[in-house]
Amino acid sequence: MFSAILYIVFALMSIAIVIYLTYRFRLNPFYILVPVSLILSMIIGTSPANTISTVKDAFARIAGNYAILIIAATAIVTIMEKTGGSISIANTIIQFVGKKKSPAVITAVGSALSACSPSEAGFIIFAPLTKFIEKKSKRKLGVITIALATGIYTVHAMIPPSFGPLTAAGKLNADIWSFFLIAIIASGLGITASYFWCKFFISADTNITDQFSYRKYDLDRDIPSFRISILPIVVPILLITMRSLSVAPSKPFGSGKIAAFFEFSGDPSVAMLIGLLTSLLLLKRTDFGKPFTNWMAESIEKSSKLIIIACSAVVLADVLTLPSLAKTIYDNFIFTGIGLLLPFLISAAIKIISGSPVTAIITASTISAAFIQSAGLSPLFTLGAVAAGSVIASHANDPYFWVVSQHSDFNTDDLYKYFTTSTIIASIASFITIWLMSLIF
Repeated sequence: MFSAILYIVFALMSIAIVIYLTYRFRLNPFYILVPVSLILSMIIGTSPANTISTVKDAFARIAGNYAILIIAATAIVTIMEKTGGSISIANTIIQFVGKKKSPAVITAVGSALSACSPSEAGFIIFAPLTKFIEKKSKRKLGVITIALATGIYTVHAMIPPSFGPLTAAGKLNADIWSFFLIAIIASGLGITASYFWCKFFISADTNITDQFSYRKYDLDRDIPSFRISILPIVVPILLITMRSLSVAPSKPFGSGKIAAFFEFSGDPSVAMLIGLLTSLLLLKRTDFGKPFTNWMAESIEKSSKLIIIACSAVVLADVLTLPSLAKTIYDNFIFTGIGLLLPFLISAAIKIISGSPVTAIITASTISAAFIQSAGLSPLFTLGAVAAGSVIASHANDPYFWVVSQHSDFNTDDLYKYFTTSTIIASIASFITIWLMSLIF
């Protein structure tokens, strides 16, 4: 069995190798992530049977949990783009808040509305809007895309009723409503910091514009109304939100038929399928037939590629966490005297290695629960610290990284340069906010 130090070294080396290979060869990540995962698994002493089982289980789990969701969300986006629904929403936002404020507004609104829905689905649906708003507001291409991706990621990782913060609050005995208010403030400032970082650094990159290719749309065509165009976005989010309320400990809808309806219809996959049905309202009579068939074939091609990449990323994450990452950190790296920085660093380390914000926040809160009393830390702000740490450095072993890659015009190396660093900025800014609030309150 490898020592803790050696395990951490190999984990970090494997991440570095994946990042280099994807940057150097620009192959489909499947051809890099899976071979590296298999080699790493053998190096750290995992049996061949367990290695194969890990790979199969990762593919089965992600395909089972996300395949329908990604396919439906991609189909919704394709229909909205082809019919002009995205243009209608973008035009309305610009008319309502003005061209100057529209980039910040779509970042804030997209992030907030994605709090209850899976971050992957949120970005897939909102990403097309950023392109139209950037084009019509004459802003630097790519700024809003990365800001939105970071905002959705941060909100989903930090703010209840997301699964991670809810579970972590129970492990630390932190008041969930107090944390809700703290998380809104901290994540809001984190998103703001990342937005201005994107605005400054992406705007200074003269090579970004060449990567972006917009389809030519006739902006004067008979596009759907805003009220109809917004339905495929609002309906799934509303259903998922109602499900989150329905399964809450307080059981506001009881345990009867109403609760059962929301639990079923609010399942993310089912909600996205319902959203797909509402997107059919955007179609004209002439769109049915060959055009619609071609659009669905295009969406299947996009989504199947994304599902394979997401499964491959989880294979690497599962291999890296096989030797019980939580025990390794607890036994070898726990030291007190640095206050809230300790749970933040624990969460950040787990996130970088595992690639999962949910794994990071739940594992770090479990570890932190063992020492917060002796270290004199507040459960509420400890929860904030581990939540902030779970946002840090989205990269190759994070399925969301590849969702952003496939639904934006950024190539992989620029995504590392801007999106990965943007999540680092959001994480650190959120933690600093949590730390300052702990000094005041």
